[in-house]
Amino acid sequence: MPEKNNSFENRVVNILLELEIISTEQLELAKKSLTNSNHTILQELTNKKFLSRKILSDTINSKLGVPIIDLKTINIDPTAIKLIPEEFSRKNRILPISIEKDGTIKIATLTPNDFELASDIALITGHQTKFGFILNGSIDDMINKVYVSGVPQNIPQETPNSNNSSIINTKSNILNDNNELSPSQFVEKITSQAIKRKSSDIHIVPESNSSNISFRIDGSLNKITSIPLKFHESIVSRIKVLAEMDISETRRPQDGSFTVKSADINVDFRVSSMGISWGEMMVIRILERSNSLIKLEDLGMESSVSLWRKLLSLPFGMLLVSGPTGSGKTTTLYASVAELIQDRGNIMTVEDPVEYRLEELHQIEVNRQAGIDFSTGLKSIMRMDPDVVLVGEIRDSETAKTAVDAALTGHLVLASIHSNDASSAFLRLLDMGIEPYMAATAVIGCLGQRLVRKLDENCAIPGELSDQESIAYQNEIKQSSANFKKPNGCNFCDFSGYLGRTGVFEILSVNNDIRNLVTSQSSGQQIHKQALKDGLVPLRKSGMIKVQNGITTVPEIMKNVFFID
Repeated sequence: MPEKNNSFENRVVNILLELEIISTEQLELAKKSLTNSNHTILQELTNKKFLSRKILSDTINSKLGVPIIDLKTINIDPTAIKLIPEEFSRKNRILPISIEKDGTIKIATLTPNDFELASDIALITGHQTKFGFILNGSIDDMINKVYVSGVPQNIPQETPNSNNSSIINTKSNILNDNNELSPSQFVEKITSQAIKRKSSDIHIVPESNSSNISFRIDGSLNKITSIPLKFHESIVSRIKVLAEMDISETRRPQDGSFTVKSADINVDFRVSSMGISWGEMMVIRILERSNSLIKLEDLGMESSVSLWRKLLSLPFGMLLVSGPTGSGKTTTLYASVAELIQDRGNIMTVEDPVEYRLEELHQIEVNRQAGIDFSTGLKSIMRMDPDVVLVGEIRDSETAKTAVDAALTGHLVLASIHSNDASSAFLRLLDMGIEPYMAATAVIGCLGQRLVRKLDENCAIPGELSDQESIAYQNEIKQSSANFKKPNGCNFCDFSGYLGRTGVFEILSVNNDIRNLVTSQSSGQQIHKQALKDGLVPLRKSGMIKVQNGITTVPEIMKNVFFID
């Protein structure tokens, strides 16, 4: 039967209407014909000659990045067929076509916007999924032809000596209750898929009847797949073994870690577990130990980059990078340090963990079991005659005091700190027991930042703001005309409409007026108002400038940027 409520087809139909390739009247005629037909709406439109298959194919490919598959003429690779069990293909109405040169598996489907299905296929096969949309031919008939004897009549049989070492035995399918995939194989698949999708975290969460596996991608948590609850404990136990955790302890929170090598890069997995209602929940932070640094120009600072460079050129003092967890502070710190490598001599860091390993830096990793935390590590660094010091995070009074002392004694100190914006970074130091006059003297600049998702340039389309969005936008940008865009979704972005993230920044350069306010223990709002008078471009305005330039959307800014009254 055709997919009557296919959201992908509905999107294609809307595009055809917007481009005036078909009319509303033609669409209605095609819909009426569907009652006595096994065709999809798009097949019916072409059968009635309202548009050609070529025009439809070109439109889908160009606007949504999805290739077209004609089941009546396509050649099917038996290697691909053997990677996916028949039950799974029938249930999801898909057909494996081929293994592509780039290692992806090409799948024929009527729902190429099904992100969860793509993830399930990737977990089963070990290959990233590349969907193609079926425009001609019956998926059900082809599945019957393919799986009735293992391969269809028009596909050559493989010889007994064929090399099938890359093929996963379909009898080891964890998604099928009767055929279990080993826990080690399954863990290897979800970790490799998480790396390929550039995920920052993996969540494994038990519920009443199943265990949900989700990846955090570009800051958003996406459910990837569900497995029967009976597999949950063995999967969690396998990860505990890798992370050297106690597999017998299921109620007490535990932490551990393990490292894998992926494409010549070491990837750290920091594991945390905790007992909840239906079992043990596990969250795995993924840290790619990169040897390459992003440049300041690529962070998204735009015109503010020159001011930050000016602050980095000062011989001593403290530069604070503020923001919540996951806002990109470490990336900004390292992009900043990269600017100093050529001109400064001894650059030392203390971090938890070391995320970028660079020969030019002398790096210390926090190891509490060995008695090394931020405070003791920083004190040790100060005995090594550093020119520049990077502190991964100021989180306690001892670390704050040592960092301030270093800045006041002729060292350039770069550090991250948890605060809502640049102005409130001073208040965090005061909360940690730093004397106001010392904070005012030591700190030479504060940078506040957030991360927002970028629109996918492959599919973003012009759009208008809603009334609420327009009010939020015009509160910051008085100019009404702009290059507004909205997410659409295509194969490149897994139909989310967004691809990658960029930073939103505000930079506060400390002057005498700011120092006086800090010394007198003024509020964060008072410091912020003075900074605005001095030319600070606040976070929310920086975000709306990105909206104005078609980089992101108002909802992204409203969701991620802290608004000060």
